Amino acid sequence: MAVLKALENCISKEKFKEKMKQFGWNVNWTEKRKHIIFQNQDGKKVRDSNLSKTFHLDISKEGLENEFDRNRKKSRDIEIRESRAAEELRNYYRELDTAIAAAGGITDQAQSRKRSSNAEFRESERVHADTEKADTDAGRRETDDLVRQAEIARRSSEINRRNSVSDNRIVRNAEAESIASAEQRRSEEQKICLNRTDL
Repeated sequence: MAVLKALENCISKEKFKEKMKQFGWNVNWTEKRKHIIFQNQDGKKVRDSNLSKTFHLDISKEGLENEFDRNRKKSRDIEIRESRAAEELRNYYRELDTAIAAAGGITDQAQSRKRSSNAEFRESERVHADTEKADTDAGRRETDDLVRQAEIARRSSEINRRNSVSDNRIVRNAEAESIASAEQRRSEEQKICLNRTDL
């Protein structure tokens, strides 16, 4: 159980040894020795090969290293997905800022025209004022639309990020359930074996 718990999201031998220590087990894993030796607080020792045979798990050096590699790849995939989502969100906000700045330019142009029209005839001033008001209103509507679209995109990005985190939780839960199911099967097989030897 300690080995399986320590392996969750573990990406290196050193981290594995640290986690095992937290669960009350020292790990003697050296290049000179063929097997990994696990020792509990009472001094009881067990080899990786014995655990592998008893529980039908690959707890060899190579098996653990392969598990570390899988965990590293899983972690990188999660980081890449989250990084892409964040980059998409940043790009969207950049586009939004550009659009808002352009909409502000439309408003500035309308105001500039209003100032220059003061020097013209009264009738032409009235015509320009109506046009400018329409331009300003259109600019405001455009800006409001852009702000609404930005809010929708932000919410969508947040939902995607939450879904990504939720998917990762579901995968971890499924792995834990699979391990628990395998452990229960092994326990039942051991009981059957013990019952047969008792007979």
